[in-house]
Amino acid sequence: MEYSLRRFCISHAAKASTPAQRRVSYANVWKVNLSTGDLKSSKAIYAKGFAFLLMGITAAILILLETASMRIGLLLAICVWAFCRFYYFAFYVIEHYVDDQFRFAGLIDFARYLIGRPRA
Repeated sequence: MEYSLRRFCISHAAKASTPAQRRVSYANVWKVNLSTGDLKSSKAIYAKGFAFLLMGITAAILILLETASMRIGLLLAICVWAFCRFYYFAFYVIEHYVDDQFRFAGLIDFARYLIGRPRA
């Protein structure tokens, strides 16, 4: 697939008469739309969640195998636990106990909320 697309790109760009037209031609052929919509399937959501879990476990095991240190293992566990608690704080505690009018779409929205909210 990649080879045939590259061949098409080269032949298409070769038809352009100036170097600038060839660059534009290459750029237009390689554009890809990576935007995705909301995930709607509950099976896909579960699969995605367990994929993240598997990636995290695999990364933790590889880190522990690399260092073979109980201290690093403990620090890794504390790090993961603390970030999970912060995530819970940012998306559940604030929304349910502090400001029930605001819905966060991500950590950047949460930071904007913290910077822009009126001081109480």
